[in-house]
Amino acid sequence: MNIHLVYLVKLQNLDTTIDRLKRAEKEGPEKIAALDLELAEVEQKVAEALELEKTQKKRRRELEAEAEQLEDKIKTNTARQYQIKTNEEYRAMLRENEYLKKNKTAAEDEILKLMESLESLETENKTLAAWQEEERTIVSARRQEIEEWIAFAKEDLARKLIEREALVKGIPREMLSAYDRVYRRGNGRAVVPIIDGICQECHLQIPPQHFNELRRNDKLMFCVNCNRLIYWSEHEDFRNI
Repeated sequence: MNIHLVYLVKLQNLDTTIDRLKRAEKEGPEKIAALDLELAEVEQKVAEALELEKTQKKRRRELEAEAEQLEDKIKTNTARQYQIKTNEEYRAMLRENEYLKKNKTAAEDEILKLMESLESLETENKTLAAWQEEERTIVSARRQEIEEWIAFAKEDLARKLIEREALVKGIPREMLSAYDRVYRRGNGRAVVPIIDGICQECHLQIPPQHFNELRRNDKLMFCVNCNRLIYWSEHEDFRNI
């Protein structure tokens, strides 16, 4: 048995897991930030819709007050018509009343449009409010899942790092140096299996004579194509890894 190569395969598996856990630890807060942004967009949309409803209600109250004031002015003018002494004053009063009635009609027309708009808007806002509460519940649950995932990743990472520290003590320095060099150059893939004569990293076939040597599992070998450390995955030494 080439125990050192077995250790290198175990080290590769460990490092792959460690890299994944480190990514999880890093990506967790990013996922939470994305959730917060998603919820903020929902709440912004709801807030804008509620603000529009509030603005339209305020405008309706203003128009109702304006229409009431115009009606009072029209009544006042009509009541004083019998006190008018000249035709010129009477015609001026009629012109003013005509203007007031026109403005009152315009205000009432706008009030009717606002009432129709508000009826639809209030219904939509109730739906939006329910949607917002649903999103808050979903985001809260997802946040908890991610936080638990981050906590687990941190705990598991600490365990794997201790396991790695113990493992590398059994690997000769020159082999560990070779592994580290290939690991850095190979973007985290230093040791890869050969299956049916094919490198599982570059997916190219290694020469038959290399494959025959590899099957003996008695020395370190590198893929002639991608220069990664290779091993024959069907060798009995690696079946339980």
